[in-house]
Amino acid sequence: MIIKTTKDLLVDSFRELAEKKRIHKITIKEITDNCEMAPATFYRHFQNKYDLITWDYGIRMREIVERACDEGKTWPELQLEYIMFYEQHKALFINIIQHTSGYESFTRNMTDISAEQIWYYLKTEKDVVNPDPDLDLYIRIYCHGATMTVCEWLFGAIEASAEKIADLLDHSLPQPLREYIFNERI
Repeated sequence: MIIKTTKDLLVDSFRELAEKKRIHKITIKEITDNCEMAPATFYRHFQNKYDLITWDYGIRMREIVERACDEGKTWPELQLEYIMFYEQHKALFINIIQHTSGYESFTRNMTDISAEQIWYYLKTEKDVVNPDPDLDLYIRIYCHGATMTVCEWLFGAIEASAEKIADLLDHSLPQPLREYIFNERI
């Protein structure tokens, strides 16, 4: 049995509301009323709903990486899991991008969180301690390009299957980063 934390319950409440309403119109009171909590409880865990969105996205990305690592998936399989996650929650991501502080702000957060997940993977699964000094820049360039591509795909600017997008992202991995993770078991 999975026991949900207060944060989880607040996130579930937010997601439920986001299915029916534009995010910028959702209030903290609505989030807390929906899960029968007081607004003060919300503020003990999050600064605002954007903090909740960022926390939720980061946790979900970490769960995907950890599960893939536990299951011994390849990097291409991990890429596909990410893309399938975006596809499954397409309406939520479009709502977030369109009705928060904007495309640029959310994509910056997505890029930061994606970079954190790659570093997490490199440190925990590959024991990378003294990487090439430019590796962080390669990771950020890759994550920024991948994030922008995923957003364009979500909005229909790129017509391709989830499998095709995952494959393209896999093949666009910069060579220095590829040396650490490409097509290896994770």
